[in-house]
Amino acid sequence: MTDLKPITQQRVYNTIVEQIRILIEEGSWKSGQKIPSERELAEKLSVGRTSVREALRILEAMHYIHTIQGEGVYVRDRAKVSSGFNKLLDFIQDDDYLVDLMEARELVESQIAFLAAESATPDDIQKLKEIVDRQESRIKNGGDGREENIEFHLCLSESTGNQVIIELQQSFLSLAHEVIAKQFRVPGRPGESVEQHRDLVKSIKDHNPVEAHRLMLAHLRSRYILPE
Repeated sequence: MTDLKPITQQRVYNTIVEQIRILIEEGSWKSGQKIPSERELAEKLSVGRTSVREALRILEAMHYIHTIQGEGVYVRDRAKVSSGFNKLLDFIQDDDYLVDLMEARELVESQIAFLAAESATPDDIQKLKEIVDRQESRIKNGGDGREENIEFHLCLSESTGNQVIIELQQSFLSLAHEVIAKQFRVPGRPGESVEQHRDLVKSIKDHNPVEAHRLMLAHLRSRYILPE
């Protein structure tokens, strides 16, 4: 393995994501290739294992890698992603497609929030809280927090315990990555996202699925409204 560079502490896992993404896109890491372990990556990059773990979660959501339980993490063969998925990627810049994508997210993610409020464990809720705390800290330190946003929505799907939903959410987040990046460039949007995520966590902690469903719809639809 070559071309991994030690990185500084600012935006650590964002930088890990970017380095690994480039290695995969440029072909240095081939489809089907097993990547270094979490410990090896942490040593090569001179970072903590927690940062590596966060980066790998995001890369998996973006469909760059996949985990095989008991074996390790492998570069996803993007050529084998379904033709329907590739077609969606081809139309990522199309306005009509973007509307369809966000409508689909409203349908699926509102139900994810509903199920999460029913089934989330105390550990799940604590993970969600910690992600929101990191998102807020990232914004205060000059970042936009969009990677934490992706991690939050992925963690929310994981709290349902439904593997099909988790994989579907990973596909949505991969498709919506550029859209999310654009949304987080709108002044005030990052801070608004933190507040809405905190409200969602409270509804899930209270095990109030109806409120969680309502808040998720409001959260996703807030992209149509400029933050105050």
